[in-house]
Amino acid sequence: MAILKASTFGVGELIKDAIYRGSRDFIVGLGGSATNDAGLGMLRALGFKFLDNQKNEVVFPKDLDKIVAIDKTYVLKELEKCNFKIACDVNNPLYGKNGATYVYGKQKGASTEVLDHLENQLKAFADIVDDGLKYSKQAGSGAAGGLGFGFLAFLNAELKSGIDIVLEAVNFKEKIKDADFVITGEGKIDTQSAMGKVISGIGSLCKKQGVPCIALSGNTEDTDSSLHEIGITSYFSILNSPMSLYDAMNKDRTLKLIEKEVEQIFRLINY
Repeated sequence: MAILKASTFGVGELIKDAIYRGSRDFIVGLGGSATNDAGLGMLRALGFKFLDNQKNEVVFPKDLDKIVAIDKTYVLKELEKCNFKIACDVNNPLYGKNGATYVYGKQKGASTEVLDHLENQLKAFADIVDDGLKYSKQAGSGAAGGLGFGFLAFLNAELKSGIDIVLEAVNFKEKIKDADFVITGEGKIDTQSAMGKVISGIGSLCKKQGVPCIALSGNTEDTDSSLHEIGITSYFSILNSPMSLYDAMNKDRTLKLIEKEVEQIFRLINY
């Protein structure tokens, strides 16, 4: 199964290349991963070596529980002068029921048995690395299959909501100050949407400003009151009949569906 071998090694290679080209300040976005290695691959690319009791290097996330020692001999010296700001749109811890494995593992193809195995691997890795659980319980450490944890525990990174970075950059707080409504959207609205994703950041600012926030999506699934609590006044699926994913993603059809849904929403508001 791919998730047992998928690695963040390529991320580390990109960082290393940027360092060789003179970069020292990094903003790294976490999300959309197929991995569950807690940053093991990235760290290996940067020179960290994780060893088992035979002094063999541990490579795959399925073997994280075999790590007994960490060799920093070959770690890039330039890392000491690097600053990492991590844009992270979720607040999941490394492990637990809301952690990297159980929330995102099925999306990456893991069966129930594999999920349990990977969860145990992350716990074992944290036991070796995370003295006092300083990082594994931190919000966002479970992002991108635990890559957030790797950045926190080894690279002294600062995790910040990606949407907060964007909203600050566009001065969103000021722009909505006199708005009557804010309309936002997401491809699929579910329980993950309240865990630091785009609409949660927008909803939170709208709530603080006292501005109603309406969210549209391709579909809504497994939602609960948490979306309303974070500032989403109401949310709607734009689909008006059963259709294939291919049809639903047709750009022209999507625009028409959005127009129809928005028209009906504001017909009610203006009644």
